[in-house]
Amino acid sequence: MQVRFVLDRAGMLLEGAIVRGSGHAVPDEEAEARLRRASPYPRPPAELPGERREFTVPIKFILPV
Repeated sequence: MQVRFVLDRAGMLLEGAIVRGSGHAVPDEEAEARLRRASPYPRPPAELPGERREFTVPIKFILPV
């Protein structure tokens, strides 16, 4: 699974979405919820230009057997 999210200069989540889903509703919904719960994120260093930072990262859930 992969998620994309955009943060402002204060580390607040502006956008977040599943880029490539797991194929199962529960982990996909949890990934989106984690993006929201983690906000605010750490502020980027002041010397980095721009008002927004965009990230695309993998998320891996390991389900018990």
